[in-house]
Amino acid sequence: MTKRPNPGEWAFHAGDAAVLHALETGQHEASLREFFGLDAYTDLTALAAQAAQVRSRRAKRRGASPPHRVLILPGIMGSKLGRARTAGATSKVLWIDPLRIAAGQLTQLALPRGAGLQPLGVMLFTYAKIKLMLDIAGFDARFHAYDWRLSLSDLGTQLAERILKEDRPVSVVAHSMGGLVARAALGLLPKRSVRRAVLIGVPNAGTYAPVQALCGTYPAVRKIATLDLKHSVEFLAKHVFSSFPGLYQLLPAPDPKMPVNVYDPGAWPRPQSHPDVRLLKQAMKARDALAPPDERFAQIVGIGQDTIVGIHRFGGGFGYDLKPAGDGTVPLASALLPGVPAYYVAELHGSLTNHSQVIHCAAELIKTGRGRALPQRWTQGRTRTRAVTDHQLRTQFQAKVDWRKLDSAGRERLMTQFSGNTGASASKPRRKIELRIAYGNIADADGSALVLGIFRNVTPGGAALAVDQRLNGAIREFTARRMFSGEAGQIFAMPAGSRRLRAKSVVFAGMGDFDRFDAQTQSFVSENVVRTLAHTRMHDFVTVLFGTGSGVSVADAVANQLRGYFHALDAADASYELRRITFCVYDQRRLRQLRTALRTLIGGEIFTDVDATLSETTLRVMPKAVLGKPRPSIPTTATPAPPTAYLILSQEPGLLTDDRICVRSSLLSAGAKAAVLSSRQAIRRHDLDALLNDLHGGEFHERDLKRYGERLGVLMLHHDMREALLQSKASHLAVVHDAAMSQLPWETLSIGAWTPAMAAGVSRRYAAENLSVARWSETRRMGETLEVLLVANPTQDLPGAQAEAQRLTRVFAGRADIRLHVVQGAQATRARLLNDFRSGAFDVLHYAGHAHFDEREPQRSGIVCAKEEILSGSDLAALQSLPALVFFNACESGRLRAARPGRRIRRALAATDGLAESFLRGGVANYLGTYWPVGDDAALAFSTALYSSIVAGNALGYAINRARAAVRAAHSCDWADYMHYGSYEFAIKGP
Repeated sequence: MTKRPNPGEWAFHAGDAAVLHALETGQHEASLREFFGLDAYTDLTALAAQAAQVRSRRAKRRGASPPHRVLILPGIMGSKLGRARTAGATSKVLWIDPLRIAAGQLTQLALPRGAGLQPLGVMLFTYAKIKLMLDIAGFDARFHAYDWRLSLSDLGTQLAERILKEDRPVSVVAHSMGGLVARAALGLLPKRSVRRAVLIGVPNAGTYAPVQALCGTYPAVRKIATLDLKHSVEFLAKHVFSSFPGLYQLLPAPDPKMPVNVYDPGAWPRPQSHPDVRLLKQAMKARDALAPPDERFAQIVGIGQDTIVGIHRFGGGFGYDLKPAGDGTVPLASALLPGVPAYYVAELHGSLTNHSQVIHCAAELIKTGRGRALPQRWTQGRTRTRAVTDHQLRTQFQAKVDWRKLDSAGRERLMTQFSGNTGASASKPRRKIELRIAYGNIADADGSALVLGIFRNVTPGGAALAVDQRLNGAIREFTARRMFSGEAGQIFAMPAGSRRLRAKSVVFAGMGDFDRFDAQTQSFVSENVVRTLAHTRMHDFVTVLFGTGSGVSVADAVANQLRGYFHALDAADASYELRRITFCVYDQRRLRQLRTALRTLIGGEIFTDVDATLSETTLRVMPKAVLGKPRPSIPTTATPAPPTAYLILSQEPGLLTDDRICVRSSLLSAGAKAAVLSSRQAIRRHDLDALLNDLHGGEFHERDLKRYGERLGVLMLHHDMREALLQSKASHLAVVHDAAMSQLPWETLSIGAWTPAMAAGVSRRYAAENLSVARWSETRRMGETLEVLLVANPTQDLPGAQAEAQRLTRVFAGRADIRLHVVQGAQATRARLLNDFRSGAFDVLHYAGHAHFDEREPQRSGIVCAKEEILSGSDLAALQSLPALVFFNACESGRLRAARPGRRIRRALAATDGLAESFLRGGVANYLGTYWPVGDDAALAFSTALYSSIVAGNALGYAINRARAAVRAAHSCDWADYMHYGSYEFAIKGP
């Protein structure tokens, strides 16, 4: 049985006709948007509808002659290759299917082993537009896909055979290598068979792209190789691309003036390249059989793009002469055929067939033999030749991209890169940018904006903290309020509004989850930054290298950011407003690395359309008289917070089976040498069930709890991850989890002699979309009294809850700094509690009663009020001010300690998680809850220590640690029962 493709991959497997029909009807929108990119998809759907109208009108005309047929020939790599469809099965596309490429199956292209593959269509992201526009112009445009790996003579024969089967003369529109295939066919056909031959960007005298492809340095080849998770680009060049006769036959014609003869096997550098001697020899004679041009020929030529026009040896490899004399791939001198009318356009090679004027010109040439849409003259301005080397080219597109892990937006961005639609128009002047390296504190930098990167669910550190001090704690406050989502590409801007900053504004760029941060994300984030700044007409900005605090190298970080910056500038800054980008570093070693990286990059592929100058400066420290004493907008804490390490835990949905799950864990360690480690752990469901069953209701002695925590670590975390966690023993551990991983007691975790919850503490963060902005009263945080709304036993069936309220009232009765407002029994109606919440008079809601868990809609979970009414997190969404902490002390008529293990304990875990999520979505900043009902003495010890520490001005994380210690000192294992969703650093009261 043939496996059906995932709906999201539909466009990669569907035939050309099916995709064009879907563009017309609006079907498969999500897949097509990823495949084409949003802008191109929008354009193509409009063209498809218009082409359908033209065909419909033509069909209604009686007696009309059939439209003139035009065959569209793609360029090299422009045809899909794979196994043809058999009865009842879907065609199996290899080129280009990202999933099969990721699995390392590009090696199946190699000849002669891959001779069974056939052309299955064309790359529609490059050729759909020209077909649709030719249809609209009144032609019957059809694709001629071909196996671009084969020799020109074989491909010419195949095309000639197809044309001979036509019942009338045809015209040919051929792009790149397709033009040479067309010429090979015309040499075999009667002249009357082909009426017009329009050549677009054809390398009639060859191109240096095959040299780079065989050396593994051609950008298009390197981009494709980023998807192959098993093979390097060098491996693919040696074992796959070097076996294609068609590639060799695109080599430049022999030129005695060149210092390198590419047809001499001994001239190629080893081991960087591996040309096939036999194929090199055959390629020298390939052009002899091409038809000479005649009056049927016309040519459209790309100009003004930096193009390789010469080759020389350099440092054991090749060096190339680069100047704006071609379309970026085919030199102008190579494209031009003597005696053939030429029409010029300032466009990149891969984008020629998506250029509207090019297509209009081609249509005119077929109809009348003359093209008015493009000029026939082009004035060569002053050109500057520069050099680029194989070594420099190998620094581009090095990071691998796992297609399976990209979201829809990421796939769309990646396909746009492959489509050739990203080229800039060379009719514009080259952009001039100053790249400045600034040594010092970014808070001292002068610019239109300071740009800082933020990971999702990670409290900003490093440069952000330096800026935060100048903003009186605004960044920490906004983070605590969840005003920064950190979603990849999301931009948050705020005016500086402080004389303690020289910059006019601060821009925060969301970088997504740190374990998913890669080159594509970094470029995408950088692109969104510049799009935002360009629309505000800013002339410059200051930034830092995103991701270097989590293991990304300086060279990769600056390359990825510049790639995103320049791409956005080309699209959004048409008036060339932005003229300077400053990278700020606060470390001499990193400064040297940045300087080296920029010097290497300038002049390379990233700077194709940019003239960059490099400068350095040392930032002037702001005078102390100006800085003055900071006035924090939120209270500082009485005790300094430890560094925080972040552990992301998630279940891999694509690796689920009936008897196994796979858990992905990623660690972002703390400190100046922070790094990211990721691992996966396959887990049998039976073992996980056994672990949860043994939790019972918390019936542990200390030794049993230690063993349980060790079992949890061994089962859920890979050995390497446990070892890495041990290196973070001095850090607070923030566990960032998805829904599946939320229902495990991470507070019990033990690794060797280290129990994180009893060391620097454990807190949780929910990796959920669209959590509400947190709301609390800032004036309450400044007050000296801790106001606690104590809600006890609303349903009047929990004597234990009633007793808890009485004990807490007695303990705090003599304290003026902690005030309990008790609402109990029938008083605790839903309306009463909503009014209390709305008042903004309380710092803490302490609830002892029943919880309601809605399995179908967890956001509707909540606390049970009098008369069995439910107060859920969603009820809080419209309230302006909420208690800073919701503390739910689980109470039931009987403890789970005597209950049967199994489903009931898992339901209790799910309910705890559901209640936490509900209140977080409702806008609560911190949630403190329990897995199972806590013993009376332990509950009193925990609450007493917690509230005493909070009112003393300690951070909430520190207060929870003190409360755990108090429970443990009372010889109870219930210290492991408490879970905290929120930030360790959050201070409910100032010191």
